[in-house]
Amino acid sequence: MQATQPLVVPVEAPHELETVDELREVLLSEDEGRLVVFECFDEDLGAFRPVPNARVLPFEKRASLAQAYPSLAIHHVSLTRPHRLELQRALRFSIAPRWIVCSGGPQPRVLERRHFASEEQLHAFLSQLVHDPPTPTSGTKVELRPRRWWRSDGTACDVICSERWNCYCAPSPPVFGLCLF
Repeated sequence: MQATQPLVVPVEAPHELETVDELREVLLSEDEGRLVVFECFDEDLGAFRPVPNARVLPFEKRASLAQAYPSLAIHHVSLTRPHRLELQRALRFSIAPRWIVCSGGPQPRVLERRHFASEEQLHAFLSQLVHDPPTPTSGTKVELRPRRWWRSDGTACDVICSERWNCYCAPSPPVFGLCLF
């Protein structure tokens, strides 16, 4: 993807992912090293727990950010739908929408996650990304080194494991101890 050719999200719907593997592929597919992912969890499905001082922007405003910042590849990802059980089960913690910045070229190894209390903070951060690559900040860093866990059918699945408030988590260890880290 060219730096000047962002993924402009259609206003009518976010990009929907059906598996954890698809989500990981999105994060690893960008070549420019400035990938921003906006996650949206459906409160009605029990996959949303607000973070203190977190604000949810209307979808129309979220989609327009891709046009406002054409040098960033901005994805809007909806992770919960009634038939997306694998993603829901893979989330150890229910968390509020937030921005994820993926840096490091075609095989990024670090996610930088931040919560924003206001639109002004969000725009200030995105404006900084346009001019400067991500640098160490107070945002939480998560290595993208895959971990492995076992689905209920016994097959293994690589996911992004991390600590509290991270999105891509292995499920809690199964009763029979099949979780392999």
